[in-house]
Amino acid sequence: MKSAGKPLSLSVVCANLVRRKDRRFVMEQTLPSVCNHPISFFEAVDGETIPEWKLQRFPVDTTRSSYAVRLTKRLILRKFLKSQDQLLLFLEDDVVVNDGFQKAVQEAIEIDRDLVFLGGMHQSPPEGEGTWRRCVQTFNNHALLFSRAGAKKVLSILGRWTTGWSDRELEKAIFEGEIEAWCSHPWVAFQRDTLSDNYGNCNCVPLAETSQPWMLPDDLAVLDAAARTSKVVIEYGSGESTVHLASRLSDGGTLISIEHNLEWHEIVRERLDAENLPIPHLLLRPPRPFREQDSPWRYLPSQLDSYVEAPGNILEDESVDLVFVDGRERIRCALFAARILKPGGLLMIHDFWSRHRYRAAMADLLKRYDYLFDTPGSDDSDHQGMAVFRRKWV
Repeated sequence: MKSAGKPLSLSVVCANLVRRKDRRFVMEQTLPSVCNHPISFFEAVDGETIPEWKLQRFPVDTTRSSYAVRLTKRLILRKFLKSQDQLLLFLEDDVVVNDGFQKAVQEAIEIDRDLVFLGGMHQSPPEGEGTWRRCVQTFNNHALLFSRAGAKKVLSILGRWTTGWSDRELEKAIFEGEIEAWCSHPWVAFQRDTLSDNYGNCNCVPLAETSQPWMLPDDLAVLDAAARTSKVVIEYGSGESTVHLASRLSDGGTLISIEHNLEWHEIVRERLDAENLPIPHLLLRPPRPFREQDSPWRYLPSQLDSYVEAPGNILEDESVDLVFVDGRERIRCALFAARILKPGGLLMIHDFWSRHRYRAAMADLLKRYDYLFDTPGSDDSDHQGMAVFRRKWV
């Protein structure tokens, strides 16, 4: 793919649905550039907007999602071929890459082939030995490098519409030798565990191998991405998320986790010790005064004043990058956080949209914060989901 004496120009494009601002946020936080090339976001076609009648002229296995995926790919390829760039790196917005990704992309640029897969799935094993191997029967593309010749071939194949699933058509073209495709071995890009909008597949990877917070994968991805770029983080409500945050903070970062329940506080401390992740500010702030009739989950608001205000006794105002609220008195904690968050700092409230008592406080929150986005909740009774705010600059 490299011309003599002149480096090839590379375009890096990520397809992203407008309604999935959470995925764009994760990409921007975790992969702002590839080999010093910034990522541009392309507005993907949303399958939910495709009427059923539009599918009738296409193969019977065409769904609204597969139609949207195909059309998005065609639009991106057409735009690329109208540009002066020689290479296109196409990324899905739920891709997660390993530490070898950037190096692999740099090497892939040197490979003179139609396509180079950096992540996907194999129906049949690739041929050859070493890092780079010839694809035999490969489909799904979490990260795919196109040459101009490859882009033209794929655009033509996608226009045939012999089946509803574009990845299967590409797989067939590779298997029959119409397209010459190579791949990295092992893969360096994967699809993260997520609620998929379109196809999705079983080759998902979790963000955490040991600690699994009681959160939906998309919630955890947003929290994880913010933590990786934060130096000072406050957490209201200790738990497995405490273990996850402690392992994800940037070098030299500070985590302050506040819990109201003694028994749960001790469980979290044991989990941190087991993972060799002790944090100096694992705070217990039980309700005061204690009353015999109190339950572990319901107290008078005034009993939790020390819990809500605990970070203010340790940190200076406007010194915190991220506040994650997933415990008691969530709205009071969120409002207090405006004092300690830096202007532009992030506030994340778990289970926000699924609980009316939290939504009812939106007017008060918007006096102090700009609302950024939410992650989609699940269909079960718990819903979950995360609301993300940014502290106003003034």
